[in-house]
Amino acid sequence: MDNPRRPLLQFPCVYPLKVIGKNLEQYPEDVREIARKHIPSLHTSQITLTPSGNGSYCSLTITFTADNNEQVENLYRELSAHRHTILVL
Repeated sequence: MDNPRRPLLQFPCVYPLKVIGKNLEQYPEDVREIARKHIPSLHTSQITLTPSGNGSYCSLTITFTADNNEQVENLYRELSAHRHTILVL
């Protein structure tokens, strides 16, 4: 009996992406700019910013409708490459 592999996600789908980085003044805007390149319809209400308890770091959660796996991978890759990003989940 064949068991074809199904993709883990079916696109389009709502996709939450969390980016953790240094809590620097420009960093959240850099993340927003990168996200807008890959998600042209992104609205500011789809991004939440949470500073860490001691204020050294911040996390941004971007919740968007992902069109395909390539879009998600490209966004992840570019956010991960930012010099102030620590982790992308």
